[in-house]
Amino acid sequence: MLSMRARSMGLIVVLALGCGDDVTSAGDDGSSSGSSTDTPTSGTLGPSSSGTSTGGPTSQTGTTQGDDSSGSGFEPPEPACGNGFVEEGEECDDANDDDEDGCTATCALRCGLEWTTVVLPPTDTSVIDARDVATNARGGAAVGGFLREITTDQRGNETILDDEGIVLRVSPDGETLWNTPIAVDGFDTDVTGVAMDGAGNVYASATVDSVETDGNIRLYKLDPRGAVEWFAEFDSAIDTAEDLSFDVAIGGDGNPVITGQVRAGDGDNDVWVASYDARTGDEIWSSTWSGESSGGFSTDTAGPMSIGTDGTVFLHVGEYVDFQTRLPTLLSFDGAGGEATEVYSPSVGIGGADFVPLDVSFEPGGTVLLTSIRVLPVENTYQIERVNTASGEMTWSVDGAFFEDASPVRGSTAFAFLGAQPLEGGGVVVSGQLERTGMDAEWVETWVGRLDENGAIDCVFVRESPQLSLIPGSLFGRTMSAVGSGRAVVAGQEFSDGAQSLWVGAFRPD
Repeated sequence: MLSMRARSMGLIVVLALGCGDDVTSAGDDGSSSGSSTDTPTSGTLGPSSSGTSTGGPTSQTGTTQGDDSSGSGFEPPEPACGNGFVEEGEECDDANDDDEDGCTATCALRCGLEWTTVVLPPTDTSVIDARDVATNARGGAAVGGFLREITTDQRGNETILDDEGIVLRVSPDGETLWNTPIAVDGFDTDVTGVAMDGAGNVYASATVDSVETDGNIRLYKLDPRGAVEWFAEFDSAIDTAEDLSFDVAIGGDGNPVITGQVRAGDGDNDVWVASYDARTGDEIWSSTWSGESSGGFSTDTAGPMSIGTDGTVFLHVGEYVDFQTRLPTLLSFDGAGGEATEVYSPSVGIGGADFVPLDVSFEPGGTVLLTSIRVLPVENTYQIERVNTASGEMTWSVDGAFFEDASPVRGSTAFAFLGAQPLEGGGVVVSGQLERTGMDAEWVETWVGRLDENGAIDCVFVRESPQLSLIPGSLFGRTMSAVGSGRAVVAGQEFSDGAQSLWVGAFRPD
């Protein structure tokens, strides 16, 4: 699933963030909700003149009623933050300067949006989506995903082109710096992971696949301007094997580390991890891991990756146990390669338990955050666990029910986590999706929240659809990356007013 040719890059749109009266004020628990501050007056779903959006509410001069308002005996207050009226440039206004009640002294919703950027596909029927997002200390982001361009002629005949990979670079203020297609003729290419180094280079892991041949894993290096410097390819020795990439990160030595799953034999998939030289693309080391075989099968699955401060590579993978059971297992590899160490796997008792690893993030102090989904016949459940990497013990956990009383998520019919990442001082930033129903319709919204160092909810913000039609559109958040200050960037797929786009949004840390 890959490249966007120049003619099919789609339109890059950055939505200016204003705030209108349709935005609700803070909830009674310090959480907040409302439309995503993408209002029609500030260019919703249309290109902004500057190509960037500047988040952060400011008090602006508004219009006042003339003699008519004086004649009615009502004098509207002077437009200003703190007067109790939500005016242009404000997300909320509760007429006080308490920063801890959900609406800050600058009339901003806590955990709210700073900016959003969207990439539109070349046609309304094309498919575009995000797979991974990475942030750096300066607040910029890189996004990986794919585009499937579909065109329809006058007779209704569809032409579906090969999937092209997308690598998108976004500045700290939401400006799209570049958008590079990754395409291989005759193959579908899907960018599954992205990482950025301190020099501004972007590394992208990709699966290159064809119905006629096997699937291979590729690692691309793109320079700070988005040009491809080199790519390396891995192909297992088994013909027609479906090798799949999953994630990429920057190792402790500054070289990229890539992970995926590779075919080792019939009914046998192994987890694969390798480090490559950042300058040349040559392999430095590689290793594989396989769980125990059961009934002649060992179909382990790859998962997300995080690098510790000492260079240790942590993988959150799916370990095959039996036909009904796959456990989320934390593995560690020495930064110089070598055999894997099994650090942690949850105890689930009797009965099948099919888990899917969603996220892993190393915390200073030697713990990691693990996010996973348990697939059940009636309703999936989600959990976040903190694991001590030295002892292998789970020291803290939280599930979706923990957030049910946060005012923005009340009334949702389904709730999901995307991931969890650490904050400076011991807190956690969390993101996910929720589903709502109404008007004989269903739609999905994306949320971001913060937990303090004691695990209590600090704030929650739900990005509601700006769609102007009666039934709201959907925003499927796919992936989240955050820096220690709490600023989180979410990437996903948005459906609004009959059109879809790749969506990227930055949520403020306060």
